[in-house]
Amino acid sequence: MPVLGLEADARVRHRGFEARAVFATFSIGDTAGLREAVDDAGDSLGIDVRSRTIGMYAEVAYDVLRLMTETDQQLLPFFRAEHWDTAVRLGGGRRPANDALRATDWVFGLSYRPITQVVVKANFILRDPGGTGPVNRLVDFGVGWMF
Repeated sequence: MPVLGLEADARVRHRGFEARAVFATFSIGDTAGLREAVDDAGDSLGIDVRSRTIGMYAEVAYDVLRLMTETDQQLLPFFRAEHWDTAVRLGGGRRPANDALRATDWVFGLSYRPITQVVVKANFILRDPGGTGPVNRLVDFGVGWMF
């Protein structure tokens, strides 16, 4: 089964300003063949793999601690716009009947880096589920580290 994935990633840091953008897309060939797959007893496996997906985001942030004090710690309010569509194409020339597999997020957050390798984050997300319902409001908290 042929699978092709493409991704582009750009990041910039300069004088407290940070920006990044990511785009990714994946295509799967012969999804019609996957839909016809059967088990040893001849029963359909019910596989309905999408033939193309995409996802992307762009984010900007600024280290506000650099305005107040000389420190290696960072406090970065940020804004990120995200969009993904897990069923751009369904295969066999089919298009999705609705937008239920698509969403756009507007993310407002705060990242604190006590040291360069550690981050503590909080996000507030407004998620538009592709016109299929009301905008969802979500809150995320996270901790990350690089090693």
